[in-house]
This record gives sequence, structure tokens and C-alpha cells, in this order.
Amino acid sequence: MKRKRRALFKGRHLRRKDFKSKKYRSRRYRRKQFGQKKFSFKPDRYIVAGVFKWIFQIAVVCLLAFVSVWYFGQRVSVVGDSMNPVLKNGDVVLVNRIVYNATTPKRGDIIVFKPKGNENDHYYTKRIVGLPGETIQIIENNVYIDGKKLEEDYKTSKISDVGIVGEQMKLASDEYFVLGDDRENSDDSRDADEIALAKCFFAAGKPVFGICRGHQVLNVAFGGDLIQNVPDPQHHMAAKETGDAIHTVRAQHDLMREFYGEEFPVNSAHHQAAGKLGAGLIPLCVSDDGINEGFIHENGKVIGVQFHPERIGFAHRRPDAVNGEKLFRYFLSLI
Repeated sequence: MKRKRRALFKGRHLRRKDFKSKKYRSRRYRRKQFGQKKFSFKPDRYIVAGVFKWIFQIAVVCLLAFVSVWYFGQRVSVVGDSMNPVLKNGDVVLVNRIVYNATTPKRGDIIVFKPKGNENDHYYTKRIVGLPGETIQIIENNVYIDGKKLEEDYKTSKISDVGIVGEQMKLASDEYFVLGDDRENSDDSRDADEIALAKCFFAAGKPVFGICRGHQVLNVAFGGDLIQNVPDPQHHMAAKETGDAIHTVRAQHDLMREFYGEEFPVNSAHHQAAGKLGAGLIPLCVSDDGINEGFIHENGKVIGVQFHPERIGFAHRRPDAVNGEKLFRYFLSLI
């Protein structure tokens, strides 16, 4: 006969069959009879207080950051490459909106603004070059302030179009002169007088004919805006090897249909273009990618074309483009 195995727990003899009993398998019974302790966790009150303090501090910092950005900062997307290489088209910058409440703008500051206070236009991003009361002039790619050459410690491109500062220009007490760092591709203070001049001619009832950049200036003068970089530049930008690009445009006005028909080829050499047309401007023609290539004011005396009729007319006729001479003869008939 085999001996029955027994286990001794606190002076009690238990048979193997006893372990099969629900009573002995109960955790509560084993804790009571054999001294097994129930697992429990009591967090340190100092640790809990520290965790809540840490969460509170993070929440306060996030709230302060949100309030600072909402009330004192402004998120602005850069349009165009006029500030290249510092800022590129599509870059997003955070602008300090209150810094000039405590100090005045300084030379070299990069600022954002809406030209002429036009709330319908996008923000321009430029660098301050001239300060109130100073005299500005651009000579051979260099900016002169009060007759002294300005030493600029940031990278800029050459200046082929000096605009209104080919001669000395004195700034008023509340005027600043701004330029883009990429000065070949920047609409800035150099255009201010051209826009003002276009408005004066229009107010006096005089005819105006704008070509390429002049087409864009006229659009801005009438409250329109610009496309800083056309979506499909290869059809609009000139190449060093072949010169002006040639592409087809579609007539949108009877004047163009009379001169050139429904569709006709024109030359092109630009990366900017007129966007939303200004007040009273009616499309003359558009390119296949939807870029405005010409407009006329409803009074019939203001005309703008994005292409270059002077380079495809008179002695510069090209077999692959229309005769630009017709537009000049029409303009002369208005005088």
C-alpha cells in the first residue's frame, strides 16, 4: 500500500484531495489560512502632486504660446521669389505685429505689407533699404543713400530696371524705400511712381498702353493683383538660346478678333502675370493655361498686353507670330 502524501501548513495536515476542493482553491481562504498578502499599490502623494504640477505647467506654456501667436504674431505665406535666397515662394513665416510699437523700422528689416493698403491683394515681403528723409538712387547695380554707396551684407541680384530711382529721389518723412533681394524679379518701391502716373493719366482721360511689366502695373493701378510665378513657365519665359517663347492665345474681345482672329500666336518673356483683373478691365485674350495676355478698360482708352508687340512688329516682324504693329496703330488712333 502506498503511503498518502501529506502537506503540512501551519500545523494542518492536508490530503491531495483537499487541494481539489473549491474551499482550498479560494484566494481569500489561502490568504487567511496561509498568510498570503493581497497585492496593493498606494501612490506617493508627493509624486502625484509633482505629476499634476508638471501637467499644469505644460498647459500654461501652451496657452501662453497660443495667445502670443494669436495676438502678437501673424502667419504669412511668401508669394513669389523676390526675396530669394532668404525666402522662397511658398515659405511660411511668423511675423511680429507689435515690434514697431516699441521701436522704429530699421534698414535691413524684412517686412510684410499690402501695397497701397489694398486689402484684396496678398502680402508683399520686402527688405527696407531707404529710411524717411533719405535720398535714394541706383547706379550700376548699387544703391546709394544720400550720395554714399550702401554696403549690403546679404545676397542680392543685379538691377537692370532701376525704375524711378534712376535719378535721385528724396523720401518723405513717412516713407520707406523697399526692395526684394532678387531685384530682377521683384515688384517694389521702384514701381510706385509708375502706378501713380497711370492713375493720373486715367483720371485725365488720356490713353495708356502697357506692355509686359506695364500690363502688370496697370492691373495693380486699377486694384487687381499679380501672379508672382506662372504655373507653367516654359510657355511664357524667354530662353537665352532661342529668345522669346511663342505660344497661342485665344481672343476674348472683338478688337482682337478683328485684328488677329479667334486664335493666334504671340511672343512671351515673363514669369509674372496679371491675376485678378482690376476694376473696369475687360479681357482681350488669354493663353491656353488661363493666363491673361491682354485687357482693355471699359472706356476703351487703356490697353495692356502681356506679350511684346514691339518685338513682332515693324522691322521686327516674325513669321511665327502676329503683326504687333496693329496694336500700336490702334493706340495712336486714340490720341
